[in-house]
Amino acid sequence: MAQLAETLEAIKRRELAQRLDAGEAEVLARTRELLLPTPASFDEQTRSDLQPWLAWTTQASCRHAPAKPFVVAQFIREQAVTGVSTEALLRRVNAISVLHDKHNLADPVATTVVRAVLSEVVAVEAPRSWRKPEKEMFVTLPPDIRAAVARREHERETQLRRLQNEVAALKKTTANSTAPNESVTTSKEETMVKRNDKGWNGPQGSADMGDTPLRKDDSALGYHKPRDISKVVDSNHKVNDGYVGPLKSQE
Repeated sequence: MAQLAETLEAIKRRELAQRLDAGEAEVLARTRELLLPTPASFDEQTRSDLQPWLAWTTQASCRHAPAKPFVVAQFIREQAVTGVSTEALLRRVNAISVLHDKHNLADPVATTVVRAVLSEVVAVEAPRSWRKPEKEMFVTLPPDIRAAVARREHERETQLRRLQNEVAALKKTTANSTAPNESVTTSKEETMVKRNDKGWNGPQGSADMGDTPLRKDDSALGYHKPRDISKVVDSNHKVNDGYVGPLKSQE
């Protein structure tokens, strides 16, 4: 009795599968009339990135297409353990998506379980220049998109630093080109000081400071050495009734 029930259940499953296949074939026939775009052929890079997936599924006795999401997730974990670079890993995962798209199959990479594993093995921080709300949204992006954004941001920062270094070098070159003019100015100032030291009429060499060369005092400013005229003032305070007038000679 039990064997008969199992046989009937198997027949029902086969009939159900046949109906589903027939229904899908009918839908496919209708969609072809819409002239849907044909998936692009594999390029050499995609074929190369697909080889690790094909080798791994053969060794693990799993289908390479259509692949179960948990199978793809395990493949990503084991690839990450081997030390493969983030860029190479993302290329291999993208090749799996291209393979399924080529055969009009559902993409297992787009499932939650695969995205969660990618988030664990591909740790990518938001760009430093982004604002806090943008960084919070960055976490919600798919791991491959985050990696692409981070790569482009790194390239931009590298280019910016290179341009900043070039501008700094240009400023330094411009400053060095003006250095001779500064040395000439300094040379003129030094020459003026030397001329003052040779007994010019005054510290500035002015013509209105008399013809008598000034003697240097202890301050080295080029003025006469101070003389005490207090006695002369005391003895001549009554000259011209105390108003300004020539003082008597001290000698």
